[in-house]
Amino acid sequence: MYHPFVGAAGTGDTSGAGVNNATGGGDSYFIGDSGAQSYAYGGMRGWKGSTPGGSSGGPGAPGNNAPGRAGGGALPGGGGGGRGGGGIAGQRNADPGGAPGGAGGGGGYSGTGGSPGSGNGGNGARGQVKLTWGATTTPPLASVLIHMPGRDAPPALSPMVTVGNGADTPNGATEYTFPAVGALNARFDGTYTVYLVASTWHTPAASRTVTVQFRQYAYSGATAVTLNLARTLVPSTDVNNGYVDMGAVTLPLQPMPAGQTAGYFTVTITSSDTADRFYDVITLDTSGSTVLMNQPGTSVLANVWLSAPDPNRALGFVLGSNADLDQSWSLAGAIERMSGEPIAVDPLINNRLLIYSQQGMPGSAVSYIPRWWMDRAS
Repeated sequence: MYHPFVGAAGTGDTSGAGVNNATGGGDSYFIGDSGAQSYAYGGMRGWKGSTPGGSSGGPGAPGNNAPGRAGGGALPGGGGGGRGGGGIAGQRNADPGGAPGGAGGGGGYSGTGGSPGSGNGGNGARGQVKLTWGATTTPPLASVLIHMPGRDAPPALSPMVTVGNGADTPNGATEYTFPAVGALNARFDGTYTVYLVASTWHTPAASRTVTVQFRQYAYSGATAVTLNLARTLVPSTDVNNGYVDMGAVTLPLQPMPAGQTAGYFTVTITSSDTADRFYDVITLDTSGSTVLMNQPGTSVLANVWLSAPDPNRALGFVLGSNADLDQSWSLAGAIERMSGEPIAVDPLINNRLLIYSQQGMPGSAVSYIPRWWMDRAS
């Protein structure tokens, strides 16, 4: 919940006593979950004197002082100060400040021919808080990978490991450990399609060989059992949005006794062009369900939908739009991989879902529609 506070208007001096008892405008600010998010200072009070004047408020800094009888100049987003009163009878009352946040001008008086303090100061203008919003933190999507592991996947299955987050040199010297699930080291049991996801290519039109080496350790300090997946490619013609299909691997590389907790898995990344950079290695078990929408070029989408199949269809639609669902279109031509059954929730297992995009972390929403996926026997 967010709380905007609008600064109160300043008041002008009405004492007629030639003193400076006007008040400045209050500050306007907007507080979010982690403290003050934006702040606009109120205008300074008008000054009563032989050369009275006003001032103005604006976002990011206090108001400008008045150079004289004229009000202080407005800052961007703020209001100007009111013109101060003069020393001539009938002109001693000051003007109010300009909205938002401008201070009123000071009242005028004459120390010789008029009554001191006979002019009233102008009131300040109320501040404002302006709130705008938008999905500026949501990345435009050219790709979305959605994967649900098979029903017999190990409880500690960990399908993704970060390999440098776009910063490390791919020379095979750094090992990246598949993250644990809770207190258990990552476990695998089956055949997995492997994607190496690139951050940047040094020379996209040139050929290079990339290698993902899987290493399995029985315990810390043990000798690793290894397996290499290598591919020679030209990124500009062979790779779309950084997804490199490295082929398949069967894990574990050697049997692991049930209940053994010390074993773990790592990978290393090597490119013959060490100026390449990579994000992640993703392992998708072939017994699960996978959809990879990966459209070429610079076309991007604000929203992607993966719908449940109709009763007369085996698979649902994959749709995209820069607006809402009623303006969406089919992304069938951009489907790079679709395998397994339709993605659905099974009440008898621990349902897990991987949602991934090379362009950044996508927001997600899931709708559950209860239904039977097979005919019931009479």
